[in-house]
Amino acid sequence: MTKGNELSTRDRLKLSARRLFAERGVSGVTVRDILAHAGDKNGASLNYYFTSKEVLIREIVIDIFTMMEGRWRQRLDALESTNSSPDLRDYVRVLVNSADTSDVEDVPTTARLVEIFSQQYYSVVAAALKENNLQCYDLILSRIASHMKGIPEHIVRQRLVFVTRHLSTIFALYEGARLVGSDRQRATLGTDDYNLGDVIDTAVGLLTAEVQSADAGMHMFPPMGMPSSSAAVLPFPGEGR
Repeated sequence: MTKGNELSTRDRLKLSARRLFAERGVSGVTVRDILAHAGDKNGASLNYYFTSKEVLIREIVIDIFTMMEGRWRQRLDALESTNSSPDLRDYVRVLVNSADTSDVEDVPTTARLVEIFSQQYYSVVAAALKENNLQCYDLILSRIASHMKGIPEHIVRQRLVFVTRHLSTIFALYEGARLVGSDRQRATLGTDDYNLGDVIDTAVGLLTAEVQSADAGMHMFPPMGMPSSSAAVLPFPGEGR
């Protein structure tokens, strides 16, 4: 699905599904919509290639998170090979600088789809991360957590959930505003230059704010070790599908 590629029928169907899901949400898109967008006159082609809409969704989830794994890994390796003592802000910057996929997508959809799938298809995303051994996001979160010294463990876990959900929402908002937003939306968000500095500042603030109550979130995040991506990048276990 990268720029300049000639697409097979299978990939064309996936690309159409991605764009429609990003615009309308999964529930707002039918198989017929995908076929029409792809210009496919064979009404059975989606079932032929994917057997069902659910299988198509799973493949798109795997595609997205495999691509993001590579982006996270590339930036993490570059950071740690050139900086002997990265700080919390450096690791947040890795996450933020990986988010804009306009370098590999003619019409970026990844940020909006991550937001949609992580909220509505929790179990599908969690299974895809586990089955495909996609661990770089976990690794970055553990690096961030290691710099949150003096903060109770359950609050560290809570804040990692908060910041990952915050960043996912912001990235989706930026992506949509840059593509179809009004002039006012683009001006407010600073999307012409993708105002990353303020995004990073806000995320760092969420992570490092003074703890007002050490008991906050204890019932939701009892001490049990640092979160994996299935607990942090996604909504709470049990939510979504």
